[in-house]
Amino acid sequence: MALEVTTMSRTRRRFSKEFKLETVKLVKEGPRSIGEVARELDLTESAVRNWVRQFDVDAGVREGVSRACKEFCVCEPYAEPLRGGTYGKEGRRRDFAAAIG
Repeated sequence: MALEVTTMSRTRRRFSKEFKLETVKLVKEGPRSIGEVARELDLTESAVRNWVRQFDVDAGVREGVSRACKEFCVCEPYAEPLRGGTYGKEGRRRDFAAAIG
């Protein structure tokens, strides 16, 4: 007799930037922990933690790649984000900061 194990998988959900920002505000401005906010909003702790981390990067509080740079790299087909610069169609290296600003 084989034992059948079923797992509950959660459907991947998408959240607006506004919802993420409000969630981060709940963590930053309130006395509640990331875990408490996540449970209250039926989210995973890791998702909320990632949103808080990305908010800190975007605000310049923490080192990392800002959302503006990530969006540029996704849109730019010749991007070389690991080298900190991009290559244009001509094959010449462009300064990453100059390319987005």
